[in-house]
Amino acid sequence: MRSPPKILCIDDFRPGLDTRKVFLEQFGFEVMTAGSGQDGLRLLREDPADVVILDYRMPEMNGFDVALAIRQEFGDIPILLLSGYAREIPPELKKIVSCHLTKGDPPSILLSALDELTRTTAEQRRAVLRSPRAASPSNAKQKRRTG
Repeated sequence: MRSPPKILCIDDFRPGLDTRKVFLEQFGFEVMTAGSGQDGLRLLREDPADVVILDYRMPEMNGFDVALAIRQEFGDIPILLLSGYAREIPPELKKIVSCHLTKGDPPSILLSALDELTRTTAEQRRAVLRSPRAASPSNAKQKRRTG
């Protein structure tokens, strides 16, 4: 594995987004965040991610609209739908995302789903982060730009 898996989290609730970023980085993921569907699509165009974690209930462009746009523009990139409103998720959306979880699920379930979607383990991701290449100045600049 050349670099840690890159996750794009799209959610309009900034405190949850920031918490998720810190949490996932502790487990060796590189994490980008976007506060709206439009920002998330722009980030994907600029810097492709390995997995998208997507909220369902957002203003302007909800998770269904974002997931459709991702499928049309980026094909089969894994999308993990993470919502606090599981009963509101349309069956059509469940068919186009890779998996869906509830925001109240234990963090271990999120990590397990990401391990499967990225085909990595926490130890593999941490090994990449500990490597001399990960600590190079060019990589540090990259991490500041995407955070």
